[in-house]
Amino acid sequence: MNFLGPPSERENEGSVNKSGLYQVFRYYPRIRRNLIFMTFCWVTNSIVYNGLSFYSADLKVNPYVGFFIASAVEFPSYAFYWWAIDRLGRRKVIFGTMVTGGVAGIVCLFVPSTSPGWIIVALAMFGKFQIAGSFAVIYIYAGELMPTIVRNKALAWAAFMAGVGLLFFPYINYLGNFMYALPLFVMGILSVLGGSTVLVLPETLNRKMPDTLDDGERLGLETEVVVVGSTSDAVYTSRPTIKVEQNSDNEAEEKVMLATMAVNA
Repeated sequence: MNFLGPPSERENEGSVNKSGLYQVFRYYPRIRRNLIFMTFCWVTNSIVYNGLSFYSADLKVNPYVGFFIASAVEFPSYAFYWWAIDRLGRRKVIFGTMVTGGVAGIVCLFVPSTSPGWIIVALAMFGKFQIAGSFAVIYIYAGELMPTIVRNKALAWAAFMAGVGLLFFPYINYLGNFMYALPLFVMGILSVLGGSTVLVLPETLNRKMPDTLDDGERLGLETEVVVVGSTSDAVYTSRPTIKVEQNSDNEAEEKVMLATMAVNA
C-alpha cells in the first residue's frame, strides 16, 4: 500500500507505478529531487570528462603525448575508485573526486605564464584522474538511487541530458583560443558545482535498493516507519525505526502517516 502519495492516488498504486516519471515529478518530491540533482551531476561530469579528454591534445606538450597521458591515467583511476566505493561510499567518492579535480582545474588559471608548462599539464591530468573515477562511479550510484519501477526511465533521462550537455564542451574548449587555461577553469567550476550536488543525496552503500516508488521516497529518511505484520518490513536506512502494529489497513495507514509527519517534519 502506498503511504506517501495523495489519497486519490493511493487507491490505485498499480496505475501510479506504471505511469513512470510523470508520477515521480508530480507526487514524489524526494525521488524528484534525487533525479534532478543526479541529472545535473551527470551532465557536468560528462562535460568535464569529455572536455578534458579532448583538450589534452591542446596542452603545452606534443598532442599525441598529451592524449596518451590523459587516457593512461584512467586505468589506475578506475582500479582505485572501484576499490574505494565499497569502503568510502558512493557519495563521498563522487563528491571528493569532482571537487578536488575541479579545484585543480580552477588553479590552472592562476598559474603564472612564466611557469614551466608541465605544471598545468600535471594539474589537468590530476583533474582527469579524478573525473574519470567519478565518471565510472556515477553509473552505479544513479542506478542505486532510483526505484526499480522507474530505474530504466530515470537513467535514460539522465544519460540523455548528459548527451545534450556534450554539445557545449567544444565551445568551452574553444575558449582556449583566448586564454590557454580558461577552458580548464570553466570545467573546474562545473566539476565543483556538480560534485557539490551529491551532498543532498542519500548514501546507498550497504542499503537495500528501492523497488517501488514508496521505497525510493523513503530512501535516506532520518527515521523509517515499519508496519509490523505487513509484507513491507524491509528497512531502507540504518537509522532508528518506528514500528506500528497493523490492526487494519486503514488504521495502520493513518498511524504511519502521523508518525512520518511527526519524525520527519
